[in-house]
Amino acid sequence: MHTPVRPRLRPWRRGFALKQKEIASLLGIKSTTHVSRIENGHRAPSLEIAIAFELLTGERICFLFPHKFKEVESKTIRRVERLRDRLEAVESLSAQRKRELLIDVLDRVTERNPSTLHVE
Repeated sequence: MHTPVRPRLRPWRRGFALKQKEIASLLGIKSTTHVSRIENGHRAPSLEIAIAFELLTGERICFLFPHKFKEVESKTIRRVERLRDRLEAVESLSAQRKRELLIDVLDRVTERNPSTLHVE
């Protein structure tokens, strides 16, 4: 089961007097059950639905679905660090460019979230 996102989405929807059927229509889905499951954290939204929620609410996906965002971020950081480590001993221009990109990614994540540690 996913961590509930209800604290952000349901009050937002209700604040605008939107019914689940109406929000489902705005999201391009047919089932109000699908909306309910997303609101209750029982289902992670697809990328398309997450982007639609961002457009509708004006909030970034990382704030609308923080637990899913953190999960994806953690997995991506681990993959970035593994590739960076594999490239450490490679001395080529392409490896250098790749390392620069990977270090930039880690720096951005650390800047946004100082508690995210990485080893250089």
